[in-house]
Amino acid sequence: MSLDFFAGEASLVTLKTPASVTADGYTPGVDILSYSGALCILLAALKTAGTNPTMDIKLQSATDSKLVGTVAYTGTGNGKLTEVAGGADTIAEDITVTFSSATAFAVAGSVTGAIGTGTVGTRFTSPQFSCLVFAGSTAFVNTDAFTVPMSARTYTDITGAAFTRVTTGAGFQRLKVESDGLGRYLRAALDIGGTVGPAYDIGLAMLALKQTMP
Repeated sequence: MSLDFFAGEASLVTLKTPASVTADGYTPGVDILSYSGALCILLAALKTAGTNPTMDIKLQSATDSKLVGTVAYTGTGNGKLTEVAGGADTIAEDITVTFSSATAFAVAGSVTGAIGTGTVGTRFTSPQFSCLVFAGSTAFVNTDAFTVPMSARTYTDITGAAFTRVTTGAGFQRLKVESDGLGRYLRAALDIGGTVGPAYDIGLAMLALKQTMP
């Protein structure tokens, strides 16, 4: 595959919008199921503060496990909560799907807080939780609610997928990772070191080719 073809056909996916980083952390997880072949991960970094600062960034992957416990329901309606699954950034918490009418509901996490709103018959999707609600013969009413216990998604380091340590000044790096053998989700782990308030401006993106469906 030529570089011109890759550059022209690849999708650009933001892993981390450029912003200041002053503490260890993780980027939001990204679903890479629809991509194939090599993933080109791009890093732009600028040291902005600190004495002897360092920034170590490595890539991690997670499998596509659903992470769903036993669903509980209280209410009047007899519709169904289906296709329940965790997302790229699922943590250990109870998710509640609470109805305000026969067709409208709100989704919240016991730790995350408000996640979003949804409509019966339309799939709800977020980084923490996804589901599809169907109406039954008896309509949902205000305060009807499903409670879904979720387990945390576990990420593991990808062998050999670490950027060269960033120290002073500014830098741009790229890292090639083969998608074959990886789990469905990808994120970056950031580890900052140094003294006197170390800080970096960090941006991360991915160039990758979408799978061609027959």
